[in-house]
Amino acid sequence: MSLIIENLINNGQYSCNALIAVEDDCVPTKQNYKKNMKVKLYWLPHCSTCKKAKEFIEKKGFEISEFHDIKANRLSRKEVEKLAELAGGAENLFSRWAIKYREMGLNEREVSSAEMLDLMASEYTFIKRPVLVVDNKATAGFSEKIYNEILQK
Repeated sequence: MSLIIENLINNGQYSCNALIAVEDDCVPTKQNYKKNMKVKLYWLPHCSTCKKAKEFIEKKGFEISEFHDIKANRLSRKEVEKLAELAGGAENLFSRWAIKYREMGLNEREVSSAEMLDLMASEYTFIKRPVLVVDNKATAGFSEKIYNEILQK
């Protein structure tokens, strides 16, 4: 077995089900990789952008292993922190389109990362949606280009 494939297996990036034997070597297959890739979608089921994202993921042949309705199942502060970390920071997860953003006058001042995390934990509308999580990477909002990049890895 090649050293690269062996390292991937040891690091948990491929399971035995995702490998096929070719002579004395194992190679990941794209079809099995898609099935074994952990894809989670944080969304609102009635949001048109979230529906587009779901359809896009499924058309690419990926199975969404978990849907998380952010309105019905609110995120804790720790969950918001984890998502923000995966997305590259609170500012990448925070929605400035929320009605409350203007109502609270947040558009008139700088909002710290800590405050963004507090706001997202207390009010789901401050979370930019949908949030796609693939393995240990996340992106908020829907962009075919970015989704293609994340789903290729």
